[in-house]
Order: sequence, then C-alpha cells, then structure tokens
Amino acid sequence: MRILFIADAVGVPGRRAVEERLPALRGDLRADFVILNGENLADGVGITPKLADRMLASGVDAITLGNHVWRRGEIVPYLKSSEQVARPANLSSRAPGQGLVFVAAADGNDLAVINLLGSLFLGPPHGPFEVVDALVDEARKRTPIIVVDMHAEATSE
Repeated sequence: MRILFIADAVGVPGRRAVEERLPALRGDLRADFVILNGENLADGVGITPKLADRMLASGVDAITLGNHVWRRGEIVPYLKSSEQVARPANLSSRAPGQGLVFVAAADGNDLAVINLLGSLFLGPPHGPFEVVDALVDEARKRTPIIVVDMHAEATSE
C-alpha cells in the first residue's frame, strides 16, 4: 500500500496546492491513501468544517490535527460526528472527536490513523507515550495498517 502524507497545509496557499495538485499527484504516485495535517487550513490557524469537507472532496482520505485544533469553535460539533478527522488522542477524554479513526483505502482495506500531540512545549493532559500502545492495540483488532501522526515541537519526541 502506498500512503501519501501531506504535512501542515497552511492557509489559502496550502488549500490551493492540495485542491489543484492532489488529484494528479495521487495518480502519479499511485497513492492508495492520502493523509493531510489540516490544523492550519483556516488562515494559518485552526480548521473549519467547510475546509475539512473541501479537503476530503479533493481526494484526502483522512485529516489529522494538532495543538491548534480548538482555534475555530465551529469545528467542535463537526469532530463529534466526523469519521475521517482525527484530533490528538492524548487530549482530555472529554474532548470531542476521536484520536483514532478507521478509513477505507482505495484497495478496500481499512487503515487506522492515530493522531498524537507531543509533550515538549505543548503540554497535553496525557503524554503521547502513555496512550499510544493502547491505541495501537485497539487499531490492530481491526487492521494491520496503522499510521501514527505525531504532531510535536521537538524531533526528539
């Protein structure tokens, strides 16, 4: 399986690049699955439901977020029902949305996407290494194909 990960699409230029280039790029690379970090799609900070839907319509299969997840309040109800957008799994257990999502790839196989937030300089309620093993175990029950997106400020994490 070929997975294309597009890191941190920012604002109008990032959205435009995804919308204009992704269909051809996906074909050129024969990508079976596309993941986009979309936490900065809305003018460089946050994401809105409309922008998430636009990215999904352009050929993105799953969207991951990060420390700017709550910068646009309208995303909250969207995350409660979205099955293709993963917010950091190591936020509060009361946070809306899911840190682990399952999405079907082009070949029909399910792929698990886990989104984590690094601890250094970001300070989530739970460290990423405290929760990742349980999430991977949960994902393995459904699919052997698991992608972990670690949104962090330090490469050491």
